[in-house]
Order: sequence, then C-alpha cells, then structure tokens
Amino acid sequence: MDHNYFEKEYSIHYYETGRRQELKITSLMNYFEEVALLQSEERKVGLDYYQKNQVVWMLHKWDITIHKFPVFGQRILVRTLPVSMAGFMGYRRFWVFDSAGNTLVSATSAWIFVNTRNKRPIRVTDDMKQAYRNEDRPENKLDMADIPALQKTDFSRGFYVRQADIDINRHVNNVRYVDWALEALPPDMQQEYRLENIRIVFKRETTYGQMIESQVEMRDGDGKKCSLHKILDEQGREACALSIKWQPFEPA
Repeated sequence: MDHNYFEKEYSIHYYETGRRQELKITSLMNYFEEVALLQSEERKVGLDYYQKNQVVWMLHKWDITIHKFPVFGQRILVRTLPVSMAGFMGYRRFWVFDSAGNTLVSATSAWIFVNTRNKRPIRVTDDMKQAYRNEDRPENKLDMADIPALQKTDFSRGFYVRQADIDINRHVNNVRYVDWALEALPPDMQQEYRLENIRIVFKRETTYGQMIESQVEMRDGDGKKCSLHKILDEQGREACALSIKWQPFEPA
C-alpha cells in the first residue's frame, strides 16, 4: 500500500442509517469527503490554503461500489489515497474496511481544481502536487465512464433548493443531488432493492432558490435494475447525471 494514504475510524450512528439499519449512501459520501478534506488539512493544503489562494477542489465524478453495507453500531475504517493529478484534474480512491480488514466499499473519484474568483479550472499547483507527493509522478488520468443519456422519463419530481442544501462554497452540496435522485424513485424501490453501485457526474452548479427537476428512467436486466437519473436546473440545463445499479434483497 502506498503510504500517501489517509484513514480515519468511524462508528456508524443510528441517524446515519436507513432501512435495515444500513449506512445511507449519502452518509457514506460524507465520510469520503471528510477524510479527503482531513488529509488536505494534514498536508497544509486545506481550507486555509483554499481561502488564501482562492482555489478549491470540486467533485466531478464518483464511482462507488458497495460490497456489503456497514450497519448501525459497526466500527469501520475509511481510507483515501490520492492516486494521480493531471492538468486541472485530481483522482482519489476510497475504501471502507470492517474490523477484520474485509473490504465493504470501494470507490474512485475525479476532482477539478478551480479558481474560485472566476470559477474556471486551473492547472494543479506545484505546491499542491508536492503536498501529495505527486511532483515527480507522470500525469495520469483515470478512465471513468460517463452516464448514458435518458431515453425516456418514467418518474420525475421537482424541488426547490433550500438554504440547508448549500455548502461552504455557496452552491448545492454534492450529496443533495443523490437525495433528489433517490426521492424521485417509486416508494417501493428501496424497500425491495439494495443499492449496489452508483456513478455520478456533476456538470453544473445549482444555487439557493432554484427550482430543479429530478428525472428517472428505469431499466431491467439479469434480475437486477438500473435507474438512470438526470437533475435539471430551472433553465432546463443538466446539472448532474447518475446511474444506480440495484440488487434485490434476499428473501427473509
């Protein structure tokens, strides 16, 4: 294992779980984003660095596979590893382990390095590369698939962006798009199926007060289901695309 990683133990709280006392995907994503930030703080390129240099890492893509959901009361270890930087992109991997060292979750993410003054991507700075020991590594982009376009809309639902949805960067927090995507599904979907993999592409910011629309197309295959999601802003522009694979629950 590359010792450029960072890890933190967590104990699953009841309020972070959903049906069957399993960790919510949004709670898991919050863990991932926190350990990434904590590593940045440890390397002295965290929030103070962002503010001083008017830069920030913005999430672009997620690919998260759940091998086995952590459950209420379980102690887990969350690990992150910055694997490469290329141009204005950075790539991180994440894992969740149980107390016996078994892998519960694995994930890959892509981030864009952004100038906060004009909200445009910029090349990753040398001091950022040095902090993550990437200065002598060849630039390497990880191949992360895009999301298929919706062919039809089976379900849709509208939401207003609330103040509670806004993060420190004054735009909608990343996990809210997942909430909106899941909320547009039929109620029995998450009662009969367990999330197995989620892929996300963030395409555009949304801000407080906007009306957004969450659209869903359902697809079937091999006894499983796949839901494709599109989040539109109030101008009808695509802000986020998601693909979720679902595994049916085993009979009780």
